[in-house]
Order: sequence, then C-alpha cells, then structure tokens
Amino acid sequence: MPLPRRMKFAVAQIGPKPNGSASKALLLDCEDLPGEGWRVLNERTWRAGTIGPSTPWGDRTRAAKNIVAWRSFEQSAAKRWLWLEVAPFVSQDDALSALEGFSSNDLLKNLRADVAVTTQRSVTDIEVPGIDAVCLIEQDTNGPRGDGKAQMLLGVVDTKVVVAAFASLGDLWPREQITSVALSQAKRLND
Repeated sequence: MPLPRRMKFAVAQIGPKPNGSASKALLLDCEDLPGEGWRVLNERTWRAGTIGPSTPWGDRTRAAKNIVAWRSFEQSAAKRWLWLEVAPFVSQDDALSALEGFSSNDLLKNLRADVAVTTQRSVTDIEVPGIDAVCLIEQDTNGPRGDGKAQMLLGVVDTKVVVAAFASLGDLWPREQITSVALSQAKRLND
C-alpha cells in the first residue's frame, strides 16, 4: 500500500540534506518583499522527487539528490501571506514536465489552509521576464476567518520550478506586486 502524501512529505524532510542551506539561500527574504512588516513564518527543505507519484523527471531529480526549499511569510497588519518554493530538476525539459504535473494535481495544495475554494480561474495574460511557462491561478476562498483570495504563480527558471503563492483576507494581490516578487525570485536564481 502506497504511503499517503502527508506521510511522504514527512519522510522527505527527515535525514541529511547536504544542500539544504544552499537551497534555502535561493529563496527571497523579508527585505525583498513589497511593503513593510513581513516576518518569516516557516521554512523547510525536503528531498526532491519523493512526494508525488513516480515519474521519470521525479526519478532523475531524486537520483541527483536535489533539495526543494520552501519559505512562508506573513504581513499581519495587511492580512497577507506569501510562500515561495524552488524545486530543482536535472534539465529544463524535466522542470517543464514537472510544472505540468504541479499545476494538474494537488502537489501544491496548502495542507494547513482551513479554507474551501469557491471559485478558481487561470490567468493567461501574464508574463514575467526571466521565467518561462508562467501561469497564474486565482482562487476565491471561504474559511473561519472569512472570505479570502489566493493566487499562485508557477513557472520555470532554467532547471528550477518556481512557485509563489499569495493569499489575503482582502482583495487580490495587485498584479504588479506579484510580478515584482516573481522578478526578484528569478533574479535571485540567476545571480
């Protein structure tokens, strides 16, 4: 019997991750984000290619011992949240294949979010220089704290899948702020 996703995620975080610090260094920090009052909520690393179903690209990234890095932030005064993820693959073709898998299943579902998605739409008219195959998914949500908005930008920078998830209890994040965060993250990966 296969392990449930949460169990796979827990197992992927256990044990040595020799490139964990280097992977975390690829992520933006509070001072890189728009506005004031950001704080880091959490950060994690895990072995790439270990959580979802077995795929050729997942097998290759696992064999390469690549490490995924994730960091979440909160801007409490504005009731906004952001998490960033960088998942390395062995080639750009593998990253592009993985991107299709990320956006077509629950691999990016926030397991801690106590909300229900009420509507979802894909935004196709967004471009971010330096990021290939950009897609933006917007969701309206409802939960114990009220109605919210979530936006998830996905794309590929060289051999890495980049995910930036934006959430708020108010309006959608302005598109220029989403683009600004994505541009900063792409620049960090290219430096």
